Amino acid sequence: MVVLTRLPSKHLTALVNVGATSQSVAVPQMVSVEPARARRLSAPEQIAVLQAYQAGSSMAALAMEYDARRSTISELLHRSGSPVRAERAISPDEIDEAVRLYAQGLSLVRVGERLGYTAETIRKQLKRCGVVLRPATRPRTQDG
Repeated sequence: MVVLTRLPSKHLTALVNVGATSQSVAVPQMVSVEPARARRLSAPEQIAVLQAYQAGSSMAALAMEYDARRSTISELLHRSGSPVRAERAISPDEIDEAVRLYAQGLSLVRVGERLGYTAETIRKQLKRCGVVLRPATRPRTQDG
């Protein structure tokens, strides 16, 4: 039997009743029930984001630069009345380049930085091409 209780920390703890015995053992299993709170951008950061976007930066690149969600950047642009560009689709040539760079040993993050996409976009495209992804490793000090 599993009993779920709401904690003030907005996480759930599962209390597991052990089999048919009368013993109860509390086994905390922390499960997030709400997404992490979005980072709020300061007024100067908001101005900088708007200027960078108008100068050509992508929402994804700005989200990475300001350690914010892409949705935070999008909401800022919409609230400000800034015209929002259609998201740029990755081209077949860029996919080929991503495969080549990844095969040379660059990380998903580095490939994404070079091509102007997030690591997640690169990961999805490489998987679609049948590329076997390397296990995630600690960040290196060298380019790669």
